[in-house]
Amino acid sequence: DGSSRHADARVSEPIGGEAAEAADGVLSTAPRQRPGAPAAGSRAAREGPAPEQPTAAESGDGFASAAEEGDAAPKPALPADEVDEEEELQRYAESLGLDPVVDADLLWLASDGFGAPLPSTWTEHVDDQGRVFYYNAVDQQSSWSHPADRIFSDLVALVKSFRAMVPSPPKQRRVEAVEEHLLRIRQIAFAQLDGWSGPYFTDDGREYYYSCAKGQSSWENPAIDLERELVVRETVLR
Repeated sequence: DGSSRHADARVSEPIGGEAAEAADGVLSTAPRQRPGAPAAGSRAAREGPAPEQPTAAESGDGFASAAEEGDAAPKPALPADEVDEEEELQRYAESLGLDPVVDADLLWLASDGFGAPLPSTWTEHVDDQGRVFYYNAVDQQSSWSHPADRIFSDLVALVKSFRAMVPSPPKQRRVEAVEEHLLRIRQIAFAQLDGWSGPYFTDDGREYYYSCAKGQSSWENPAIDLERELVVRETVLR
């Protein structure tokens, strides 16, 4: 669904705690010379183009995934007074793989995902056809899907997989499965941060980060959204 569910989209702040500690030091490897800062006008890159393909960017085990082909184009955003929030939330729950009747006790996951704030490195836009899309200033990728959708779809699938096991697995096995899942997500996060270093500072004191692997600089801290995703997953699963 392409309708805007974040007309007043909040921006998440850096997250501390266990997730932040896990990421500590990942950005500390600096090149010998200070890399060049992003171009003065590069914040305009946040106004990136809509995705080339009218698709949802969904990938169950990656943080920043490229759009896959084959999904229907999103619908144009509706005026706020024409949106039935309850109906929209139900459609969203179904898109995550939840049955409003069978999975009634899990609908809080859909509610959390539907109201999730837009990560700090993402911005929401509307194309010339009235369709909502999202742009990541660090990866310079656009997506028809809100970045939280992939996270909550992944979590719903994991929880439902536990329920489908017959007989029901003992508590210790469920705990182990959760730890395995979180470990895999951490490894993906570290892999995505490989090559990033910073912060650096321009002559006028502006903070930026540099990826030697991509040969590009960014005003945005690439670790912030990954830290937040770890916190969301840990909070839901624990």
